[in-house]
Amino acid sequence: MKAHGAPTVVAVPACNEAERISACLTALLEQRDLEGVPLPAGAIQLVVLANNCRDETAQIARRSGGAIQVVEATLPPCSANAGAARKAAMDLAADLIPQGRAGLICTTDADSRPRPDWIARLWKAVDAGAEAVAGAVDFDPHEADQIAFSDARRREGLYSALQAEIVAHADPEAHNPWPNHIWAWGANLAVTASAYRRVGGLPPQPLAEDRAFVEQLRRHDVPVRHCLDARVWTSARRVGRAEGGLASLVADHAGEDTAACDAVLEPARIAWRRAAWRRRLRRGYCGSAPAPARALRLG
Repeated sequence: MKAHGAPTVVAVPACNEAERISACLTALLEQRDLEGVPLPAGAIQLVVLANNCRDETAQIARRSGGAIQVVEATLPPCSANAGAARKAAMDLAADLIPQGRAGLICTTDADSRPRPDWIARLWKAVDAGAEAVAGAVDFDPHEADQIAFSDARRREGLYSALQAEIVAHADPEAHNPWPNHIWAWGANLAVTASAYRRVGGLPPQPLAEDRAFVEQLRRHDVPVRHCLDARVWTSARRVGRAEGGLASLVADHAGEDTAACDAVLEPARIAWRRAAWRRRLRRGYCGSAPAPARALRLG
Protein backbone atom coordinates (compact mmCIF):
# COMPACT_ATOMS: atom_id res chain seq x y z
CA MET A 1 0.00 0.00 0.00
CA LYS A 2 1.63 3.24 -1.12
CA ALA A 3 -0.56 5.24 1.25
CA HIS A 4 -0.11 2.95 4.24
CA GLY A 5 0.75 5.96 6.40
CA ALA A 6 -2.65 7.56 5.75
CA PRO A 7 -5.51 6.91 8.18
CA THR A 8 -7.79 3.98 7.45
CA VAL A 9 -11.08 4.00 9.34
CA VAL A 10 -13.68 1.23 9.09
CA ALA A 11 -17.30 2.06 9.94
CA VAL A 12 -19.44 -0.84 11.20
CA PRO A 13 -23.14 -0.18 11.87
CA ALA A 14 -24.53 -2.83 14.22
CA CYS A 15 -28.01 -3.52 15.56
CA ASN A 16 -28.45 -6.53 17.85
CA GLU A 17 -25.43 -8.35 16.42
CA ALA A 18 -24.06 -9.87 19.64
CA GLU A 19 -23.72 -13.29 17.97
CA ARG A 20 -21.66 -12.06 15.02
CA ILE A 21 -19.90 -8.79 15.87
CA SER A 22 -16.89 -10.50 17.45
CA ALA A 23 -16.03 -12.45 14.27
CA CYS A 24 -16.33 -9.26 12.22
CA LEU A 25 -14.04 -7.24 14.47
CA THR A 26 -11.52 -10.06 14.77
CA ALA A 27 -11.27 -10.23 10.98
CA LEU A 28 -10.67 -6.48 10.87
CA LEU A 29 -8.08 -6.51 13.64
CA GLU A 30 -6.16 -9.32 11.91
CA GLN A 31 -5.74 -7.62 8.52
CA ARG A 32 -2.54 -8.29 6.57
CA ASP A 33 -0.70 -6.71 3.67
CA LEU A 34 -0.48 -8.27 0.21
CA GLU A 35 2.53 -10.34 1.31
CA GLY A 36 0.61 -11.76 4.25
CA VAL A 37 2.40 -9.69 6.89
CA PRO A 38 0.13 -8.44 9.70
CA LEU A 39 -0.58 -4.72 9.51
CA PRO A 40 1.06 -2.79 12.36
CA ALA A 41 -0.98 -2.05 15.46
CA GLY A 42 -3.06 1.08 15.00
CA ALA A 43 -2.91 0.96 11.18
CA ILE A 44 -6.70 0.65 11.16
CA GLN A 45 -9.21 2.45 13.35
CA LEU A 46 -12.66 0.92 13.84
CA VAL A 47 -15.90 2.75 14.56
CA VAL A 48 -18.81 0.60 15.72
CA LEU A 49 -22.17 2.34 15.81
CA ALA A 50 -24.28 0.16 18.11
CA ASN A 51 -27.68 1.54 17.22
CA ASN A 52 -30.98 0.63 18.86
CA CYS A 53 -29.44 -2.48 20.43
CA ARG A 54 -31.26 -4.60 22.99
CA ASP A 55 -28.39 -7.06 23.43
CA GLU A 56 -24.68 -6.92 24.33
CA THR A 57 -23.37 -5.80 20.93
CA ALA A 58 -21.65 -2.72 22.36
CA GLN A 59 -20.11 -4.55 25.33
CA ILE A 60 -18.72 -7.31 23.12
CA ALA A 61 -17.26 -4.75 20.72
CA ARG A 62 -15.53 -2.93 23.57
CA ARG A 63 -13.94 -6.18 24.76
CA SER A 64 -12.51 -6.94 21.31
CA GLY A 65 -9.38 -4.89 21.86
CA GLY A 66 -7.56 -2.83 19.24
CA ALA A 67 -8.33 0.73 18.18
CA ILE A 68 -12.12 0.47 18.38
CA GLN A 69 -14.40 3.40 19.08
CA VAL A 70 -17.84 2.14 20.15
CA VAL A 71 -20.70 4.62 19.96
CA GLU A 72 -24.09 3.66 21.33
CA ALA A 73 -27.02 5.49 19.79
CA THR A 74 -30.80 5.28 19.68
CA LEU A 75 -31.97 6.39 16.28
CA PRO A 76 -35.52 7.80 16.18
CA PRO A 77 -38.19 5.68 14.46
CA CYS A 78 -37.96 7.71 11.24
CA SER A 79 -34.20 6.98 11.05
CA ALA A 80 -33.99 3.53 12.61
CA ASN A 81 -32.94 1.85 9.36
CA ALA A 82 -29.84 0.42 7.70
CA GLY A 83 -29.14 3.47 5.53
CA ALA A 84 -29.28 5.99 8.36
CA ALA A 85 -27.15 3.78 10.60
CA ARG A 86 -24.47 3.36 7.92
CA LYS A 87 -24.45 7.08 7.21
CA ALA A 88 -24.05 7.89 10.90
CA ALA A 89 -21.20 5.36 11.21
CA MET A 90 -19.40 6.67 8.11
CA ASP A 91 -19.82 10.28 9.24
CA LEU A 92 -18.17 9.32 12.54
CA ALA A 93 -15.35 7.66 10.62
CA ALA A 94 -14.88 10.77 8.48
CA ASP A 95 -14.54 12.88 11.63
CA LEU A 96 -11.47 10.83 12.60
CA ILE A 97 -9.61 11.90 9.43
CA PRO A 98 -8.42 15.52 9.56
CA GLN A 99 -9.57 17.87 6.81
CA GLY A 100 -7.06 18.03 3.97
CA ARG A 101 -5.31 14.80 4.91
CA ALA A 102 -5.36 11.66 2.77
CA GLY A 103 -7.35 8.84 4.30
CA LEU A 104 -9.73 6.01 3.49
CA ILE A 105 -13.20 5.45 4.92
CA CYS A 106 -14.33 1.82 4.65
CA THR A 107 -17.55 0.18 5.70
CA THR A 108 -18.75 -3.36 6.23
CA ASP A 109 -21.59 -5.06 8.08
CA ALA A 110 -21.51 -6.50 11.58
CA ASP A 111 -22.54 -9.93 10.23
CA SER A 112 -19.67 -9.96 7.71
CA ARG A 113 -16.00 -10.96 7.79
CA PRO A 114 -13.57 -9.14 5.49
CA ARG A 115 -10.89 -11.39 4.08
CA PRO A 116 -7.39 -10.94 5.55
CA ASP A 117 -6.10 -8.73 2.70
CA TRP A 118 -9.28 -6.64 2.37
CA ILE A 119 -7.79 -3.32 3.46
CA ALA A 120 -4.66 -3.90 1.37
CA ARG A 121 -6.76 -4.65 -1.72
CA LEU A 122 -8.86 -1.52 -1.21
CA TRP A 123 -5.75 0.63 -0.94
CA LYS A 124 -4.27 -1.04 -4.03
CA ALA A 125 -7.31 0.05 -6.03
CA VAL A 126 -6.99 3.59 -4.68
CA ASP A 127 -3.26 3.65 -5.47
CA ALA A 128 -4.19 2.66 -9.05
CA GLY A 129 -6.40 5.72 -9.53
CA ALA A 130 -9.77 5.03 -7.91
CA GLU A 131 -11.24 7.32 -5.26
CA ALA A 132 -13.92 4.83 -4.27
CA VAL A 133 -14.06 1.03 -4.29
CA ALA A 134 -17.08 -1.26 -4.46
CA GLY A 135 -15.76 -4.69 -3.51
CA ALA A 136 -17.22 -8.15 -3.96
CA VAL A 137 -19.33 -10.09 -1.46
CA ASP A 138 -19.51 -13.86 -0.97
CA PHE A 139 -21.83 -15.78 1.31
CA ASP A 140 -20.23 -17.22 4.43
CA PRO A 141 -18.89 -20.64 3.36
CA HIS A 142 -20.32 -22.22 6.53
CA GLU A 143 -23.81 -21.00 5.61
CA ALA A 144 -23.78 -21.03 1.81
CA ASP A 145 -24.72 -24.71 1.58
CA GLN A 146 -27.98 -23.91 3.34
CA ILE A 147 -29.18 -21.80 0.41
CA ALA A 148 -30.97 -23.65 -2.38
CA PHE A 149 -30.91 -21.05 -5.13
CA SER A 150 -32.92 -21.99 -8.21
CA ASP A 151 -31.42 -22.37 -11.68
CA ALA A 152 -32.90 -19.00 -12.63
CA ARG A 153 -31.03 -17.29 -9.82
CA ARG A 154 -27.78 -19.00 -10.79
CA ARG A 155 -28.23 -17.89 -14.41
CA GLU A 156 -28.85 -14.36 -13.15
CA GLY A 157 -25.49 -14.44 -11.37
CA LEU A 158 -23.73 -15.66 -14.51
CA TYR A 159 -25.42 -13.02 -16.63
CA SER A 160 -24.38 -10.23 -14.27
CA ALA A 161 -20.74 -11.15 -14.97
CA LEU A 162 -21.41 -11.10 -18.73
CA GLN A 163 -23.09 -7.71 -18.45
CA ALA A 164 -20.06 -6.38 -16.59
CA GLU A 165 -17.85 -7.62 -19.42
CA ILE A 166 -20.09 -6.06 -22.06
CA VAL A 167 -19.98 -2.69 -20.34
CA ALA A 168 -16.24 -2.89 -19.70
CA HIS A 169 -15.55 -3.39 -23.42
CA ALA A 170 -18.10 -0.84 -24.67
CA ASP A 171 -17.12 1.83 -22.15
CA PRO A 172 -13.63 1.08 -20.78
CA GLU A 173 -12.47 3.17 -17.82
CA ALA A 174 -8.79 3.30 -16.84
CA HIS A 175 -9.59 3.18 -13.12
CA ASN A 176 -12.08 0.30 -13.50
CA PRO A 177 -10.55 -2.21 -15.95
CA TRP A 178 -11.96 -5.61 -16.74
CA PRO A 179 -12.38 -7.94 -14.90
CA ASN A 180 -14.81 -6.11 -12.66
CA HIS A 181 -18.46 -6.34 -11.59
CA ILE A 182 -21.64 -4.24 -11.57
CA TRP A 183 -22.65 -4.34 -7.90
CA ALA A 184 -22.40 -2.10 -4.85
CA TRP A 185 -22.79 -3.68 -1.41
CA GLY A 186 -22.73 -1.88 1.92
CA ALA A 187 -20.76 -4.82 3.32
CA ASN A 188 -17.82 -3.89 1.08
CA LEU A 189 -17.38 -0.21 0.27
CA ALA A 190 -14.53 2.26 0.60
CA VAL A 191 -14.07 5.91 -0.35
CA THR A 192 -11.35 8.47 0.19
CA ALA A 193 -12.15 11.02 2.86
CA SER A 194 -11.88 13.87 0.37
CA ALA A 195 -14.35 12.24 -2.05
CA TYR A 196 -16.76 11.43 0.79
CA ARG A 197 -16.85 15.07 1.84
CA ARG A 198 -16.98 16.32 -1.76
CA VAL A 199 -20.23 14.47 -2.51
CA GLY A 200 -21.89 15.24 0.82
CA GLY A 201 -21.50 11.82 2.39
CA LEU A 202 -23.75 8.80 2.17
CA PRO A 203 -27.29 9.55 0.93
CA PRO A 204 -29.87 9.52 3.75
CA GLN A 205 -32.19 6.79 2.49
CA PRO A 206 -33.50 3.71 4.33
CA LEU A 207 -32.48 0.99 1.85
CA ALA A 208 -30.11 0.56 -1.10
CA GLU A 209 -27.97 3.35 0.31
CA ASP A 210 -24.93 1.52 -1.08
CA ARG A 211 -26.11 1.70 -4.69
CA ALA A 212 -27.34 5.26 -4.26
CA PHE A 213 -23.94 6.23 -2.87
CA VAL A 214 -22.04 4.79 -5.84
CA GLU A 215 -24.40 6.57 -8.24
CA GLN A 216 -23.87 9.79 -6.32
CA LEU A 217 -20.10 9.35 -6.56
CA ARG A 218 -20.31 8.81 -10.31
CA ARG A 219 -22.48 11.92 -10.75
CA HIS A 220 -19.66 13.89 -9.13
CA ASP A 221 -17.06 12.31 -11.47
CA VAL A 222 -15.48 10.31 -8.65
CA PRO A 223 -13.65 7.32 -10.19
CA VAL A 224 -15.16 4.12 -8.76
CA ARG A 225 -13.45 0.74 -8.98
CA HIS A 226 -15.77 -2.31 -8.92
CA CYS A 227 -13.09 -4.58 -7.51
CA LEU A 228 -13.25 -8.39 -7.57
CA ASP A 229 -10.09 -8.78 -5.47
CA ALA A 230 -11.32 -7.02 -2.32
CA ARG A 231 -13.74 -9.58 -0.90
CA VAL A 232 -15.94 -9.98 2.17
CA TRP A 233 -17.83 -12.99 3.52
CA THR A 234 -21.32 -12.06 4.63
CA SER A 235 -24.13 -13.89 6.37
CA ALA A 236 -26.52 -15.99 4.32
CA ARG A 237 -29.29 -15.70 6.88
CA ARG A 238 -32.84 -15.20 5.65
CA VAL A 239 -34.03 -13.10 8.57
CA GLY A 240 -32.00 -9.92 8.93
CA ARG A 241 -32.11 -6.65 10.81
CA ALA A 242 -33.22 -4.50 7.85
CA GLU A 243 -36.53 -5.15 6.13
CA GLY A 244 -35.86 -5.34 2.40
CA GLY A 245 -32.12 -5.87 2.85
CA LEU A 246 -29.86 -8.73 1.78
CA ALA A 247 -31.53 -11.26 4.07
CA SER A 248 -34.89 -10.48 2.47
CA LEU A 249 -33.31 -10.94 -0.96
CA VAL A 250 -31.92 -14.34 0.06
CA ALA A 251 -35.32 -15.37 1.39
CA ASP A 252 -37.04 -14.25 -1.82
CA HIS A 253 -34.57 -16.00 -4.13
CA ALA A 254 -33.91 -19.25 -2.27
CA GLY A 255 -35.75 -21.95 -4.16
CA GLU A 256 -37.84 -19.31 -5.95
CA ASP A 257 -38.03 -18.95 -9.74
CA THR A 258 -40.74 -16.29 -9.90
CA ALA A 259 -38.96 -13.44 -8.12
CA ALA A 260 -38.03 -10.55 -10.41
CA CYS A 261 -34.41 -10.22 -11.47
CA ASP A 262 -32.30 -7.39 -10.12
CA ALA A 263 -33.18 -4.00 -11.62
CA VAL A 264 -29.54 -3.34 -12.57
CA LEU A 265 -29.66 -6.18 -15.13
CA GLU A 266 -30.83 -5.39 -18.65
CA PRO A 267 -30.80 -7.06 -22.09
CA ALA A 268 -27.34 -7.32 -23.61
CA ARG A 269 -28.20 -5.12 -26.60
CA ILE A 270 -29.41 -2.30 -24.34
CA ALA A 271 -26.47 -2.67 -21.97
CA TRP A 272 -24.04 -2.38 -24.90
CA ARG A 273 -25.87 0.59 -26.42
CA ARG A 274 -26.08 2.44 -23.11
CA ALA A 275 -22.37 1.90 -22.40
CA ALA A 276 -21.33 2.89 -25.94
CA TRP A 277 -23.30 6.13 -25.71
CA ARG A 278 -21.85 6.84 -22.29
CA ARG A 279 -18.37 6.50 -23.78
CA ARG A 280 -19.19 8.89 -26.66
CA LEU A 281 -20.79 11.44 -24.37
CA ARG A 282 -17.90 11.27 -21.91
CA ARG A 283 -15.50 12.09 -24.71
CA GLY A 284 -17.65 15.07 -25.63
CA TYR A 285 -17.95 16.12 -22.00
CA CYS A 286 -14.18 15.95 -21.52
CA GLY A 287 -13.55 17.79 -24.81
CA SER A 288 -13.80 21.46 -25.66
CA ALA A 289 -16.95 21.46 -27.82
CA PRO A 290 -20.55 20.42 -27.12
CA ALA A 291 -22.20 17.62 -29.09
CA PRO A 292 -25.66 18.91 -30.11
CA ALA A 293 -26.08 16.24 -32.77
CA ARG A 294 -25.66 13.50 -30.16
CA ALA A 295 -28.09 15.25 -27.86
CA LEU A 296 -30.65 15.40 -30.65
CA ARG A 297 -30.20 11.71 -31.43
CA LEU A 298 -30.77 10.87 -27.76
CA GLY A 299 -33.87 13.06 -27.66
